[in-house]
Amino acid sequence: MPARTRAELREINRRLDQGYGNMSRGRYQEALSQFRSVLKFDPASHRARFGLGNVMIQLQQF
Repeated sequence: MPARTRAELREINRRLDQGYGNMSRGRYQEALSQFRSVLKFDPASHRARFGLGNVMIQLQQF
């Protein structure tokens, strides 16, 4: 994984937080978008992959 700047790490964490927040409020499409955007920055993000998987289960897209 390439080295990330502090700003990039903050942005990744912000998007993860938004994704999990949207998921907890039942806003699954918004959460899906956030998790996918994190994976563009960091394809190996376990938190984003876990969140994406949970959202896809809720949307029955498996």
